[in-house]
Amino acid sequence: MSVPRNLRDQYYHQQEQRLVALARLFFLLTPIVYLMFSFWDFIVQPDVAQRALYTRLIGVVPMAIIAGLSQQKNAPGYLRELTLIFIVCAISALAAVTSLSVGGIIWSLPVFTMFPILVGAFSPRRWHLLVCVVSCLIIPLSGLFLRDVDRIVWIHYILYLVIATVFTLILQFSAEKSRRAQFMLEIQLKQDAHTDTLTGMLTRRRFYELARPLLEKAASRKVPVSILFADLDHFKLINDRLGHEAGDLVLHDTADALRMMMGPEDLLGRFGGEEFVALLPGVGAEDAKRVAARMLVAVSGRQALGTPLSISIGVSTVGAGESLKNVLSRADAALLEAKRLGRGRYSVAAPTLDTVPTLESVARFGTT
Repeated sequence: MSVPRNLRDQYYHQQEQRLVALARLFFLLTPIVYLMFSFWDFIVQPDVAQRALYTRLIGVVPMAIIAGLSQQKNAPGYLRELTLIFIVCAISALAAVTSLSVGGIIWSLPVFTMFPILVGAFSPRRWHLLVCVVSCLIIPLSGLFLRDVDRIVWIHYILYLVIATVFTLILQFSAEKSRRAQFMLEIQLKQDAHTDTLTGMLTRRRFYELARPLLEKAASRKVPVSILFADLDHFKLINDRLGHEAGDLVLHDTADALRMMMGPEDLLGRFGGEEFVALLPGVGAEDAKRVAARMLVAVSGRQALGTPLSISIGVSTVGAGESLKNVLSRADAALLEAKRLGRGRYSVAAPTLDTVPTLESVARFGTT
């Protein structure tokens, strides 16, 4: 199962978050293994190892620094860059040490073939594996070339590296296929939880989750925000006369009509039954009335089995420091006023909840 292009960054970010602990463990263990290998080399060939002391230290220092950085709280934000640098440092350090003798080079070749498998295990990004394979190909082969090692060793190493890479790709492909299927299932479950199945609008809970940060952002930038609270007129009669199936169709068609009035930054949710709420960032009071008028026209031009449809709308603009709950209450009060004055119209909310919208604030549908 492929991940849509617009979700790929989210997918990789999620996978990297899940693999942070494994990556950190890899960053910590690699310098330890490197030091253990160096200590063993001191025992086996102390003369050569002692002369290469500075080479060993140069190799382990960057790995230790990266291992330390990976433990920071904000490390997941730049874990990709750390991974790439760490891979090159680890391969280069191992190659620098083992190139001190022909035996060391030959003995370490199987270790180099393990790097692609390790990288493929904790990094979902293919380019990490590509960098690892290229590094494992160029760096050790350079040591073999400088030491004039028998060409049969070259062939064996390249063959083993190819086998390890193919094996890693197969494992990575299988694991990634499973991870992508799990990711898409999670996305679908979230969409089902956040979206009303009948209308395709946001659920009430999801609307609140998205609306609050939008209001905070607009307040910090001093950008106007308006709320439109809409309700289908006489919807109960439609259900009673035409049946619930026809009522569902009316809700679906009404949602389509309202959605066509929305901009890319706007929120549109179903608050229950036949009630819909739209949040319009960057839209002031006058523009909100124009949007409401267009909504009235869009719905009034539709019918349900010969029965004309109409909606009533309450319009409110967020005041300075006003909460989402309060502005929704004012819009709801304006909606009730529009219903009281005959339906099929919009009413602009009063500045506070303890006052009633005036007659001048009411407009019949079709006006601008």
